[in-house]
Amino acid sequence: MNALQSYHQFLSGMHKIEMAIIERTRAVGGGIVDPRNFYWHRGRPFLPPPSAIELQIKVGEKKLNAILSREQIADSAERIARPDVAAFVRALATELARQPRSV
Repeated sequence: MNALQSYHQFLSGMHKIEMAIIERTRAVGGGIVDPRNFYWHRGRPFLPPPSAIELQIKVGEKKLNAILSREQIADSAERIARPDVAAFVRALATELARQPRSV
């Protein structure tokens, strides 16, 4: 895999993780979270993909922070198959469902 393919796999993994968190949050009755609520890597460039990346989700005044490895993100490019990433998605969704709904 060349560097460009690796980068696209990484971006696809980020997107899959975002969508999984959004879908799971909705499924457990949480307020609406959308891609505008996600802040990856504090706005710094992703090229080359860092070994670990911070994810911050802001909903209203609440913020949730988490760290994912490059491997966890890249392995999620097609689907969320890793048990640790699936558990991460469930935990964040559960916490987001406890937050007041944003408008």
